[in-house]
Amino acid sequence: MICKFVGWTRDDKGKVLNWHFKDICNTITSKVGRNGNTYPSVCISNNNSNKSMIAKIYPDGHPDLLGKKDPTHPVRYFDIRKLTPTECFRLMGVSDNDIEKINQSGLSKSACYKLAGNSIVVDCLYYIYRNIWLTEDEQPQTGDVMNLFDEPTFRVPLPKTINMVTLCSGYDSQCLAMERLVSDAKQKGYDVSFDLKAWSEFDPESRSALEKQPAVVAHNSLFPQFADRNVGDMTKADWSFLKGEDIDLLTYSTPCQSISQAGKRTGIKRDSGTRSSILWYTENAIRALRPKFLLQENVRALVNKVNVDDFKEWQKVCQDCGYTNYWTIMNAKDFGVPQNRERVFMLSVRNDLNLPTYRFPKPFRLDKAIVDILEDDVNESYFLKPQSVIKFFEANEKSEDTGIHYLVTDHKLSDAEIAKVRGAEKS
Repeated sequence: MICKFVGWTRDDKGKVLNWHFKDICNTITSKVGRNGNTYPSVCISNNNSNKSMIAKIYPDGHPDLLGKKDPTHPVRYFDIRKLTPTECFRLMGVSDNDIEKINQSGLSKSACYKLAGNSIVVDCLYYIYRNIWLTEDEQPQTGDVMNLFDEPTFRVPLPKTINMVTLCSGYDSQCLAMERLVSDAKQKGYDVSFDLKAWSEFDPESRSALEKQPAVVAHNSLFPQFADRNVGDMTKADWSFLKGEDIDLLTYSTPCQSISQAGKRTGIKRDSGTRSSILWYTENAIRALRPKFLLQENVRALVNKVNVDDFKEWQKVCQDCGYTNYWTIMNAKDFGVPQNRERVFMLSVRNDLNLPTYRFPKPFRLDKAIVDILEDDVNESYFLKPQSVIKFFEANEKSEDTGIHYLVTDHKLSDAEIAKVRGAEKS
């Protein structure tokens, strides 16, 4: 089976300007599933199906035929369907075992789409964690210039228990990544676990009680042992109940709606009242808990010209709290997940730990494609109607596509059927 992600760009009025087919997925956003234009879709080769499919019949000599095993056979068969919630969770690095727990929680498909789009790719978090607690000495690569004055490796001794607090937790990709790190550490012979001392998840726009809000339901399905530790609205949290706790890591992934390219872009200025401006309440938790490490995640627009001054001001807040900041942009496709998803990560290290310079993980070659995250058996409701797909392609034909004919069929066309279609075009 050949599978490609179907993406398209639109103008301000929603008209499709062009479309493309890729081996990796575009960024999954929180708006996934809210209308027909936001569903991520895949084009799947369908040469052996007994269901209705689309036959794309090319004219002789068309460039697309050059990649076929038999370029003289001018037909390609395919379906286009939406990605399922399970596939979107896989694109966020969530394991099938954990996806099943979320699916069993009874959440709607639209809620699951939104949860996936709002979360953090587990793999990116895992590699950041690994460069804190399981750092390996880098071996020089061929062509590297030897340096007699390389800085020492950033490596923190693993505690018996890694104590965490997560703000704007969602279903807590942060804890899923920590579970993975702990598992790896145990395989290396370490006696280690993690404990989520508190988490904060609250949707002010929801009409449901806190425990029935989708992110909270999903979190409790994954981590029932921490269900009673949700402090709710972080802007009203009193952190004194954790006085005396030794917190290793505080993560905060505050809302991106006000700065995202897909959002309202009203900014994150302090006291502005925007959804994203709750970032500044993180300072209350930092000063009260004094964690060893702070980890921020947000959309790339955090560092664009509109928001970068506020980001710099936030860095100054962390510095004033006694931390050294390191930030970078990481793309999920560089860390094992077939999704083109760029996010800003900032790790702040408490100064009194006297640690060397932190280095973010290096990208590595992606060995997965969109086909690797697909479910084997998908309900017919996810497939787009063939006639609608054909209308879409015909309405957006490019000049080089002149002469292509589309046909709905439930079988592979014979040479006679192909000739008949082509003959009808010529007559």
